[in-house]
Amino acid sequence: MNSVQHVPLPRVKASVPVIMLFMVCAFFARSWFQLSLRDAGFNASLTYDLSFFVMLPIIAVLMYPILRDNVTAMRQWIRPPQSWWRLMAYSVLIGVLLRVIYWSYHTAGAAFGWLYDESHPVIQSPQFNFSCPEPALLALKVLVLAALTPVFEELFHRGFILHALLPRGNVLAIILSAILFGAMHKPDSIIMAFLIGLPLAILAINLRGLWAPIIIHATFNLVAILDWNCLNPNFNPVETSANLNVIGCVSATVMLISLASVILLLRYAKSGAQNAPRLRPIDNY
Repeated sequence: MNSVQHVPLPRVKASVPVIMLFMVCAFFARSWFQLSLRDAGFNASLTYDLSFFVMLPIIAVLMYPILRDNVTAMRQWIRPPQSWWRLMAYSVLIGVLLRVIYWSYHTAGAAFGWLYDESHPVIQSPQFNFSCPEPALLALKVLVLAALTPVFEELFHRGFILHALLPRGNVLAIILSAILFGAMHKPDSIIMAFLIGLPLAILAINLRGLWAPIIIHATFNLVAILDWNCLNPNFNPVETSANLNVIGCVSATVMLISLASVILLLRYAKSGAQNAPRLRPIDNY
């Protein structure tokens, strides 16, 4: 890596329980508004996206004292990198790999009979139904999930919560922040959110900033929007077979290769080769 300057991790003046309480209050308000929109006749997808905008002013008001006291830390988190294209390429690649891990795990699990869902019809081989929502609805979903949500969640989870936990040690801070990140998701997404939270926290510490976590998070969510809403995948075999075992083995292999690639990319960033902004990665976590 080119010569870099050591940038110390910023100190955060905040209480993690207070931040979590504020976030829970905002999510309750969002849920109430979402239910109100459903009662008014809006479809579920639209209510979920629109309700996000109710949460923002509430969390901004509740968090104002914490935001005011941590302006210096926030400036450090969002300072520009030396090379935007390298940061973008690196982060997008990790985001895509994480989504590949997600799908290869689910495909292997379904093929081997681990993830059979009795509430859904039996589908013996992977099927796709190529159709997207109306452009306006898809654009709204991209705005909320792939643009605003990553900024919001990374600021609080990899920004305030992670850095407030760092005095307890890097390893504990990484794990606890990932646990809290998972806890703020739907029950069926908790484990995946926790696992994604681990590399995002490592990068936030190693690179002394939030741009990489934000871009990775945005990429993962964008790919999720496109595959869930446009590809419409279905795969729910009731029992295994020779063909399904082949699908399962291939998917498991893809998952392991993708996981190894993510680990290598994390080590790449730790070594400093990612060329992040004026950073020197920490030597231990």
